[in-house]
Amino acid sequence: MPRSWNRRWPVRTEAQRAAGQSRWRALAERRALAGLTTRGTPPKRRSEHRLAVAEIDAVVAEIQRDYEWLPVKGQVRVIRLAQLLANLRSKLI
Repeated sequence: MPRSWNRRWPVRTEAQRAAGQSRWRALAERRALAGLTTRGTPPKRRSEHRLAVAEIDAVVAEIQRDYEWLPVKGQVRVIRLAQLLANLRSKLI
């Protein structure tokens, strides 16, 4: 009689599961060091984009620091600038 297609049928021992997990983690670490994802594909985000996002975040932090000291007209312009920066940041991510 043929065996049913049960995915849990070949029950592995705890040692076998631990060995498989450690091999997978080692493979994922090697791929990460090579600049790939854990699946071995190139990442979607490039390093230039990450740097640009970090710079945008720094600009926003500076704006937040000085926002309360600006006149009302300046605060309105800063809010619009923050919206534009948020749109740009979302395109880079």
